[in-house]
Amino acid sequence: MGNLIKTVVITGAGKGIGRELSLVFLNAGWNVVAFSRTESDLDSLVEESRQLKGSIHTIIGDATVSGDIKRLVSETTQHFGYADVLVNNAGVFKSIPFLEMTEDFFSDQSKANALSTFLVSQQFGLQMKTRKAGHIINIISVAAKRPFVGSVGYCSAKSAQDGLGKVMREELKPYNIRVTNVYPGAAFTNSWAGSGVDENRLMKASDVAETIFKVVNLDDNMVIEEIVLRPVAGDL
Repeated sequence: MGNLIKTVVITGAGKGIGRELSLVFLNAGWNVVAFSRTESDLDSLVEESRQLKGSIHTIIGDATVSGDIKRLVSETTQHFGYADVLVNNAGVFKSIPFLEMTEDFFSDQSKANALSTFLVSQQFGLQMKTRKAGHIINIISVAAKRPFVGSVGYCSAKSAQDGLGKVMREELKPYNIRVTNVYPGAAFTNSWAGSGVDENRLMKASDVAETIFKVVNLDDNMVIEEIVLRPVAGDL
Protein backbone atom coordinates (compact mmCIF):
# COMPACT_ATOMS: atom_id res chain seq x y z
CA MET A 1 0.00 0.00 0.00
CA GLY A 2 1.14 3.49 -0.98
CA ASN A 3 2.51 5.49 1.94
CA LEU A 4 6.05 4.94 3.16
CA ILE A 5 4.55 5.75 6.57
CA LYS A 6 1.12 4.16 6.69
CA THR A 7 -2.01 5.54 8.29
CA VAL A 8 -4.66 3.75 10.34
CA VAL A 9 -8.01 5.17 11.43
CA ILE A 10 -9.41 3.63 14.62
CA THR A 11 -12.91 4.33 15.91
CA GLY A 12 -13.63 3.80 19.58
CA ALA A 13 -9.95 4.50 20.16
CA GLY A 14 -10.18 5.89 23.68
CA LYS A 15 -10.70 2.68 25.62
CA GLY A 16 -10.13 -1.07 25.58
CA ILE A 17 -9.06 -2.80 22.39
CA GLY A 18 -9.22 0.43 20.38
CA ARG A 19 -6.81 2.15 22.73
CA GLU A 20 -4.41 -0.80 22.72
CA LEU A 21 -4.55 -0.88 18.92
CA SER A 22 -3.65 2.81 18.80
CA LEU A 23 -0.59 2.18 20.95
CA VAL A 24 0.50 -0.88 18.93
CA PHE A 25 0.32 1.00 15.62
CA LEU A 26 2.04 4.06 17.08
CA ASN A 27 4.83 1.93 18.51
CA ALA A 28 5.38 0.54 15.01
CA GLY A 29 5.72 4.05 13.57
CA TRP A 30 2.31 4.40 11.92
CA ASN A 31 0.21 7.54 11.67
CA VAL A 32 -2.85 7.01 13.85
CA VAL A 33 -6.17 8.85 13.63
CA ALA A 34 -7.87 8.14 16.96
CA PHE A 35 -11.63 8.77 16.96
CA SER A 36 -13.72 8.72 20.14
CA ARG A 37 -16.69 10.43 21.77
CA THR A 38 -14.73 11.14 24.97
CA GLU A 39 -12.19 13.97 24.94
CA SER A 40 -10.52 12.94 28.22
CA ASP A 41 -9.81 9.45 26.85
CA LEU A 42 -8.15 10.91 23.77
CA ASP A 43 -6.13 13.36 25.86
CA SER A 44 -4.78 10.56 28.05
CA LEU A 45 -4.02 8.47 24.95
CA VAL A 46 -1.93 11.31 23.55
CA GLU A 47 -0.03 11.56 26.82
CA GLU A 48 0.59 7.81 26.92
CA SER A 49 1.87 7.78 23.35
CA ARG A 50 4.35 10.67 23.57
CA GLN A 51 7.41 8.40 23.61
CA LEU A 52 6.21 6.20 20.73
CA LYS A 53 7.45 6.49 17.15
CA GLY A 54 4.27 7.25 15.25
CA SER A 55 2.19 10.42 14.88
CA ILE A 56 -1.30 10.70 16.38
CA HIS A 57 -4.21 12.94 15.46
CA THR A 58 -7.30 12.78 17.67
CA ILE A 59 -10.86 13.58 16.66
CA ILE A 60 -13.86 13.82 18.96
CA GLY A 61 -17.03 12.50 17.39
CA ASP A 62 -19.80 9.93 17.22
CA ALA A 63 -19.51 7.09 14.70
CA THR A 64 -23.31 7.01 14.30
CA VAL A 65 -23.47 10.63 13.09
CA SER A 66 -22.89 11.18 9.37
CA GLY A 67 -21.54 14.70 9.84
CA ASP A 68 -18.95 13.49 12.32
CA ILE A 69 -17.82 10.78 9.90
CA LYS A 70 -17.44 13.27 7.07
CA ARG A 71 -15.28 15.38 9.39
CA LEU A 72 -13.26 12.27 10.28
CA VAL A 73 -12.55 11.59 6.61
CA SER A 74 -11.76 15.24 5.91
CA GLU A 75 -9.31 15.58 8.81
CA THR A 76 -7.64 12.27 7.98
CA THR A 77 -7.10 13.45 4.41
CA GLN A 78 -5.85 16.84 5.59
CA HIS A 79 -3.31 15.42 8.05
CA PHE A 80 -2.13 12.18 6.44
CA GLY A 81 -3.45 12.01 2.87
CA TYR A 82 -5.54 8.85 3.15
CA ALA A 83 -6.16 5.82 5.33
CA ASP A 84 -4.37 2.58 4.52
CA VAL A 85 -6.31 0.75 7.23
CA LEU A 86 -9.66 1.39 8.91
CA VAL A 87 -10.49 -0.34 12.20
CA ASN A 88 -14.18 -0.27 13.11
CA ASN A 89 -13.98 -0.65 16.87
CA ALA A 90 -16.74 1.71 18.01
CA GLY A 91 -19.55 -0.08 19.79
CA VAL A 92 -21.62 -0.34 22.94
CA PHE A 93 -22.58 -3.29 25.13
CA LYS A 94 -25.60 -3.07 27.42
CA SER A 95 -27.55 -5.96 28.90
CA ILE A 96 -31.30 -6.18 29.46
CA PRO A 97 -33.71 -9.16 29.26
CA PHE A 98 -35.58 -9.61 25.99
CA LEU A 99 -39.07 -9.11 27.46
CA GLU A 100 -38.00 -5.87 29.19
CA MET A 101 -36.26 -4.35 26.17
CA THR A 102 -37.66 -1.17 24.65
CA GLU A 103 -37.66 -0.26 20.98
CA ASP A 104 -35.31 2.64 21.68
CA PHE A 105 -32.84 0.37 23.51
CA PHE A 106 -32.80 -2.11 20.62
CA SER A 107 -32.38 0.70 18.09
CA ASP A 108 -29.55 2.32 20.04
CA GLN A 109 -27.62 -0.97 20.16
CA SER A 110 -28.06 -1.41 16.41
CA LYS A 111 -26.85 2.11 15.69
CA ALA A 112 -23.81 1.92 17.96
CA ASN A 113 -22.58 -1.44 16.68
CA ALA A 114 -23.85 -1.89 13.10
CA LEU A 115 -24.81 1.52 11.69
CA SER A 116 -21.47 2.96 12.83
CA THR A 117 -19.58 0.31 10.85
CA PHE A 118 -21.70 1.00 7.77
CA LEU A 119 -21.24 4.78 7.88
CA VAL A 120 -17.49 4.78 8.48
CA SER A 121 -16.70 1.92 6.09
CA GLN A 122 -18.68 3.42 3.23
CA GLN A 123 -16.88 6.77 3.42
CA PHE A 124 -13.38 5.32 3.67
CA GLY A 125 -14.28 2.51 1.26
CA LEU A 126 -14.94 5.08 -1.45
CA GLN A 127 -11.39 6.43 -1.02
CA MET A 128 -9.92 2.92 -0.98
CA LYS A 129 -11.82 2.03 -4.17
CA THR A 130 -10.25 5.00 -5.95
CA ARG A 131 -6.78 3.96 -4.78
CA LYS A 132 -7.40 0.22 -5.39
CA ALA A 133 -5.92 -0.50 -1.97
CA GLY A 134 -6.91 -0.67 1.67
CA HIS A 135 -7.86 -2.90 4.58
CA ILE A 136 -11.00 -2.68 6.72
CA ILE A 137 -11.00 -4.45 10.08
CA ASN A 138 -14.35 -4.94 11.82
CA ILE A 139 -14.08 -5.64 15.54
CA ILE A 140 -17.26 -7.65 16.12
CA SER A 141 -17.69 -10.15 18.99
CA VAL A 142 -18.25 -13.82 19.65
CA ALA A 143 -21.79 -12.56 20.40
CA ALA A 144 -22.32 -12.68 16.63
CA LYS A 145 -21.66 -16.42 16.72
CA ARG A 146 -23.44 -17.57 19.89
CA PRO A 147 -26.27 -16.32 22.12
CA PHE A 148 -25.74 -14.69 25.49
CA VAL A 149 -28.69 -14.42 27.88
CA GLY A 150 -29.74 -10.83 28.47
CA SER A 151 -27.95 -9.62 25.35
CA VAL A 152 -30.52 -9.83 22.57
CA GLY A 153 -29.87 -6.22 21.50
CA TYR A 154 -26.11 -6.69 21.45
CA CYS A 155 -26.17 -10.13 19.81
CA SER A 156 -28.57 -8.89 17.14
CA ALA A 157 -26.47 -5.81 16.43
CA LYS A 158 -23.24 -7.80 16.26
CA SER A 159 -24.87 -10.35 13.94
CA ALA A 160 -25.88 -7.47 11.67
CA GLN A 161 -22.31 -6.12 11.79
CA ASP A 162 -21.06 -9.61 10.91
CA GLY A 163 -23.30 -9.83 7.85
CA LEU A 164 -22.34 -6.33 6.79
CA GLY A 165 -18.65 -7.18 6.94
CA LYS A 166 -19.11 -10.33 4.87
CA VAL A 167 -20.97 -8.50 2.12
CA MET A 168 -18.36 -5.72 2.19
CA ARG A 169 -15.70 -8.37 1.62
CA GLU A 170 -17.46 -9.67 -1.49
CA GLU A 171 -18.23 -6.24 -2.96
CA LEU A 172 -14.86 -4.64 -2.24
CA LYS A 173 -12.44 -7.40 -3.20
CA PRO A 174 -12.59 -6.47 -6.92
CA TYR A 175 -10.97 -3.19 -5.87
CA ASN A 176 -8.16 -4.92 -3.97
CA ILE A 177 -9.66 -3.94 -0.60
CA ARG A 178 -9.21 -6.49 2.17
CA VAL A 179 -11.95 -6.95 4.78
CA THR A 180 -11.42 -8.89 8.01
CA ASN A 181 -14.04 -9.66 10.65
CA VAL A 182 -12.58 -10.17 14.13
CA TYR A 183 -14.64 -11.92 16.82
CA PRO A 184 -13.06 -11.35 20.24
CA GLY A 185 -14.31 -13.08 23.34
CA ALA A 186 -13.90 -11.51 26.77
CA ALA A 187 -10.79 -9.32 27.05
CA PHE A 188 -9.93 -7.46 30.23
CA THR A 189 -10.70 -3.75 29.94
CA ASN A 190 -11.96 -1.08 32.32
CA SER A 191 -15.51 -2.34 31.82
CA TRP A 192 -14.55 -5.49 33.77
CA ALA A 193 -13.07 -3.58 36.69
CA GLY A 194 -15.01 -4.33 39.87
CA SER A 195 -16.89 -7.20 38.26
CA GLY A 196 -15.26 -9.80 40.48
CA VAL A 197 -13.98 -11.72 37.44
CA ASP A 198 -10.34 -12.77 37.74
CA GLU A 199 -8.30 -10.73 35.25
CA ASN A 200 -6.27 -13.87 34.43
CA ARG A 201 -9.48 -15.60 33.28
CA LEU A 202 -9.76 -13.12 30.41
CA MET A 203 -7.67 -12.29 27.37
CA LYS A 204 -5.42 -9.24 27.47
CA ALA A 205 -6.67 -6.40 25.28
CA SER A 206 -3.05 -5.78 24.30
CA ASP A 207 -2.74 -9.36 23.00
CA VAL A 208 -5.89 -8.92 20.92
CA ALA A 209 -4.42 -5.72 19.49
CA GLU A 210 -1.08 -7.38 18.66
CA THR A 211 -2.92 -10.18 16.83
CA ILE A 212 -4.90 -7.71 14.73
CA PHE A 213 -1.70 -5.81 13.90
CA LYS A 214 -0.18 -9.04 12.57
CA VAL A 215 -3.23 -9.61 10.37
CA VAL A 216 -2.85 -6.12 8.89
CA ASN A 217 0.80 -6.74 8.06
CA LEU A 218 0.32 -9.84 5.95
CA ASP A 219 1.42 -9.68 2.34
CA ASP A 220 -0.96 -7.56 0.23
CA ASN A 221 -2.04 -10.55 -1.89
CA MET A 222 -3.50 -12.36 1.15
CA VAL A 223 -6.38 -11.70 3.52
CA ILE A 224 -7.57 -13.41 6.69
CA GLU A 225 -11.32 -13.06 6.36
CA GLU A 226 -12.27 -14.11 9.90
CA ILE A 227 -10.46 -14.56 13.18
CA VAL A 228 -12.05 -15.78 16.44
CA LEU A 229 -10.23 -15.03 19.69
CA ARG A 230 -11.30 -16.54 23.01
CA PRO A 231 -9.85 -17.06 26.49
CA VAL A 232 -8.41 -20.57 26.79
CA ALA A 233 -11.13 -21.43 29.33
CA GLY A 234 -13.85 -20.31 26.91
CA ASP A 235 -16.60 -17.70 27.06
CA LEU A 236 -17.96 -16.37 30.31
